[in-house]
Amino acid sequence: MYAAKGGRGGFELYQESMDQHSPSQLTLVSQVRPALESGEMAVHYQPKVRLSDGRVSGAEALIRWHHPQRGLIMPDDFIPWSKRRSCCVRSRTSC
Repeated sequence: MYAAKGGRGGFELYQESMDQHSPSQLTLVSQVRPALESGEMAVHYQPKVRLSDGRVSGAEALIRWHHPQRGLIMPDDFIPWSKRRSCCVRSRTSC
């Protein structure tokens, strides 16, 4: 309903990925903490490069979840829901 109100056409097709209460989404979110504890999450660092001189000016940390049954799960599929459930996602490594 909120997606439909926010769109231009006043309607939105149902997508299970948009439903935070869908069985698959609830199952996935419930698996975040065990995934963190068992090492299924991996942090990748991507350099940030200044266009003016081509020098590296920093890095961006990107998290990826290598789920044993579902394969690679992108952050957009679990971080927003985890934040809503107050499940903090923290890296074990630091820059």
